[in-house]
Amino acid sequence: EGLPFVAPAGKPGREAFHEGCRLVGARPSETIYVGDQLITDVLGPQRAGLRSILLRPRYSQEALSSKFQRVVAKGLQRLTR
Repeated sequence: EGLPFVAPAGKPGREAFHEGCRLVGARPSETIYVGDQLITDVLGPQRAGLRSILLRPRYSQEALSSKFQRVVAKGLQRLTR
């Protein structure tokens, strides 16, 4: 597709989000990141100064690491309610 990308991303670290913004010529404050993982796709971008949108996952199978992140995120949500 010829689209710029950052890999490995190292999410939820800030650096990849800042690099992604630089690649497309946008400031973090004017960028929205969309994803389906609370920790990597919401916490990460917000730490880097981006806005984020959390979507419901659209697939039936996922990596073990993603399943683990969802368990941790649910536990954190329960603790902060």
